[in-house]
Amino acid sequence: MTAPKRGKNSGNSGNSGPRLVRQEHGGALLSGGVKGNRGGSGRPSKAIREENAAVREKCRELFSERLEILESIADNTETKDPDRIKALEVLARYGGVDKIALTVEEQPEEVLTPAQQQSRIETAWERLRRVRSIEEIEEMVTRFAQEQAEANV
Repeated sequence: MTAPKRGKNSGNSGNSGPRLVRQEHGGALLSGGVKGNRGGSGRPSKAIREENAAVREKCRELFSERLEILESIADNTETKDPDRIKALEVLARYGGVDKIALTVEEQPEEVLTPAQQQSRIETAWERLRRVRSIEEIEEMVTRFAQEQAEANV
């Protein structure tokens, strides 16, 4: 194993600054860290983690008690539209429905012309003629489904 390079902070130059401390992985770190950088605070104590959990629990409780307020803002036709929209966004985000994606059944169906249908049939038939195994069929079906999904976007 090679020795750490001698340098101004290596502790080998006679000064009383930080020295390199070998690590199990083969590297080295400066003892006492780097001047001007105290490092992180580390993991919070158990008491702080428990306090944070209690605060989050209280916030969830208060939020659930005030859902009626959001509901009334969203439903009130006399409320300004931006306020109603914001109330709906908050309800959707915390209800877990803010990222709705259409399922395969909900996607709009593509309408093909007779020429497009014929072209797809011919392409599929040519592919089927070249098939040598079940695995190839599975790959083709998967690719075709992906092409269909992309065409419907």
